[in-house]
Amino acid sequence: MGYIDIVNLIMVGQHCTGKTLLVQRYSNELQGIVFDPRDTDTRPTIGTDLTYLNVTIDNKMVELKFWDTAGQERFKTITSSYYKGAHGIIVTYDITDRESFSAIENWMNEVEKHASDNISRILVGNKSDMEDARQVSFDEGKELAEHYNVR
Repeated sequence: MGYIDIVNLIMVGQHCTGKTLLVQRYSNELQGIVFDPRDTDTRPTIGTDLTYLNVTIDNKMVELKFWDTAGQERFKTITSSYYKGAHGIIVTYDITDRESFSAIENWMNEVEKHASDNISRILVGNKSDMEDARQVSFDEGKELAEHYNVR
């Protein structure tokens, strides 16, 4: 079975929202590895990291490319160039950080400005394992997703 398709996915959101760990967790699950965030490298992303994952969808091999972007303001010009070839954007906030949630409007504006009109978008409220420190309710996240018409 040869590669039939390449899917480019971009991870965006404020710094320290857990974008890198989301990709690492998904990669580990595909490989049948139990994910433990304590065993991962949590250094901040500088610029952009690229992760390739091979998955089978409907008996077809698909290569997923996760473009994991840095969330710092100084890297936004680098990030904007990745939107053009993307098939999907995963916008991430940290449920324990109200500021990262408030920044979603800016990230969605970046998507509108740089991405194609029909790009798939997903909103992720990350760090649900830290419920005791939650600052953003599930309902707030759901309402924001509905506002932007995203999953």
